[in-house]
Amino acid sequence: MPFLISGPPGTGKTKTIIETILQLLSQPSLSGWDIHILACAPSPSAADTIALRLIKHLKPGEMFRLNDITRTFAEVPDALMLYSHSTETFFSLPPWEKLMMAKVVVTDCMSSFELIKARCTNRDISPLQDLYRPIFPDQKGSILKRWHWTHLFIDEAAQAREPESLIPLLVVAPESLSNDSIMPKLILAGDSNQLGPNIVSVVARRYGLDISLFERLLKRDVYADHPNARQNIWKHFEGRWYRPAFVNLIRNYRSHKGILMMPSAMFYNSTLLDEARNTTSLTSWKYLTNPKIPVLFVPCADEEMWIPDTAGWYNPSEIKITVTLIQHLLDKENTPETQVQAAEVAVITPFREQVIRTRKALRKQGLGAVSVGTVENYQGGERRVTILNCVRSTARFLDWDKQKGRGIVNQRQRFNVAITRAKDLLIIIGNPSILQVLLN
Repeated sequence: MPFLISGPPGTGKTKTIIETILQLLSQPSLSGWDIHILACAPSPSAADTIALRLIKHLKPGEMFRLNDITRTFAEVPDALMLYSHSTETFFSLPPWEKLMMAKVVVTDCMSSFELIKARCTNRDISPLQDLYRPIFPDQKGSILKRWHWTHLFIDEAAQAREPESLIPLLVVAPESLSNDSIMPKLILAGDSNQLGPNIVSVVARRYGLDISLFERLLKRDVYADHPNARQNIWKHFEGRWYRPAFVNLIRNYRSHKGILMMPSAMFYNSTLLDEARNTTSLTSWKYLTNPKIPVLFVPCADEEMWIPDTAGWYNPSEIKITVTLIQHLLDKENTPETQVQAAEVAVITPFREQVIRTRKALRKQGLGAVSVGTVENYQGGERRVTILNCVRSTARFLDWDKQKGRGIVNQRQRFNVAITRAKDLLIIIGNPSILQVLLN
């Protein structure tokens, strides 16, 4: 069965994967066969993150970073160039012997197709038992007891499109399901309550392509009905149950407990525990009504504006409020116990036009160091202070947002990502009558 690592924001999904890989590699070889791991992520940058954390423990030759042939050298971190193979102008696969010797191969899901084209899958390697027999003489002509690829890890699996996830699965899939052979292990890490696959087509969304393999598996009875499932954690079950094929990460190492309280209750059945340290520096900010909860809601009922013939929405009033709040926050007199730097503040909004106009307004005030972007830009990121601009203030456009998968209202995953980026202070600007839809 696939093993699922369900990790809410700030609970260390990637760190858990890295530690698991290192512990597997530290074990003695099983059944005379070495462990070979394929570690994937839906994006090249996420795959780089895995590789960058592994280079502290693995030498070149022990780990290989497989890059797509269309990726430029400038896109790859310098530290990973020693772990990559390239010609003079483009990335490529290393010689077959070196690839087979690597303990870990890291790549993005789409680029793992290079291994299929190069016939480096378990299905292609298994007929070569005659070549392996001199290396592993204890096999004595018996069937292959262990496949070359023993483990497949997919990080940020909830963001990967399901067909995309199947590509690395084809690499490790065994040729047969013999009871005598040890099956490769599949481990998926993600969070179905954060942003899923980015599917623009309305037709594709209607037929379910916006649901990841991770989310679909997590809803299956064998996972969802188990007493250890997050939605069942407060229920009483009698009798003995099978060992679960999943784990729920519950310790949050990012946010102040006052910030964590809302997403924990709304999305994670009140299971998150605050383990973050040094997150109380802004509880003395003069605008806070309750110093124990560094969350501020600023109501704004002014209507949003639309640029004709585009999907560009923006709310001028929210932009003005945002600039004023940031100026007040950066004034040391208003935060007596600490100094907030512009680079520590992020403005998050669901609409691109709001991003552009907010950046211009901030630059006019000499605040260009403030980070501004859409919700998608901050998945996996964090900031000391985040300001969420909801933009939408007119109820008649909510159905359009829901159909197109845009905005914050009716988009629980996007709202969850937006409110879980902050470490010390979270500010939400929006129309309260519109945002009530989120709580229904």
